[in-house]
Amino acid sequence: MNVCIVRKCKTNDAVLTSFKRNGIIDQRLNIISRFGESVRYYRKQRHLTQEELALLCNFNQHYISNIERGTRNISLRVVSMLARALGVCERDLL
Repeated sequence: MNVCIVRKCKTNDAVLTSFKRNGIIDQRLNIISRFGESVRYYRKQRHLTQEELALLCNFNQHYISNIERGTRNISLRVVSMLARALGVCERDLL
């Protein structure tokens, strides 16, 4: 049985949803947050601003900001584009 749990995120006031399956909370939110932290880490290692990284990926600077804060659920294509722009393997970001 799946039970939907809705909770408010304190950092951005966005409503985030996770699913509880058999008593275990889905780790989706943690994965998104860790991914964002990895993007920020590698971006800073390469001395890039969010705007510079956005230009390399043909994204908007606000989109990069949302990724780094863990408020965007991104596609595998975006993971690949970010990895290429940062010069790392996709698995290094995950």
